[in-house]
Amino acid sequence: APLMKIFSSTLPRAMNTVSPIGIPFSPYPQLNPMDKGSLSELSLEQIRSMPEHREPFDRDPFRYRFPGGESFVDVVHRLEPVLIEIEQQTAPVLVVGHTSSMKALYSYFSGMQLDDCHNQDFPQHTVIELVPVMGGSWIELRWALNEDGTAFTKVEGPKPLTQRS
Repeated sequence: APLMKIFSSTLPRAMNTVSPIGIPFSPYPQLNPMDKGSLSELSLEQIRSMPEHREPFDRDPFRYRFPGGESFVDVVHRLEPVLIEIEQQTAPVLVVGHTSSMKALYSYFSGMQLDDCHNQDFPQHTVIELVPVMGGSWIELRWALNEDGTAFTKVEGPKPLTQRS
């Protein structure tokens, strides 16, 4: 059995993150960040400063589809095959993705409503370790990358998460 199964987005920065680990990994385009279409060069804050996008986004951020791009609903749907594969693993899993895809996955595993995943405060440069517990729940630990990028330090946990239904 493999030591670990690694899932990575197909973006170079994600694959460059997992390459030094030295374990074969599988790139999954489903883990790529949300496609903001014609607004892809702008931050969410910049997009929300534009009146024609702020009002529809604020009304329903989960379903708001960026012009020529995706909504959080689309991200959740494209993650379904990866989620199923993650749940089928018997070895530890490492997922390297981007904020939008990781918010959706974390919401699922933490028992939160998926349509609220956009509200997650999701830290960058942090490993979130979910340890399974009998009954289908998880214990969460968080490890932050130190400033020089050479080691991780535990910053939170262990903390029990809500059991999924």
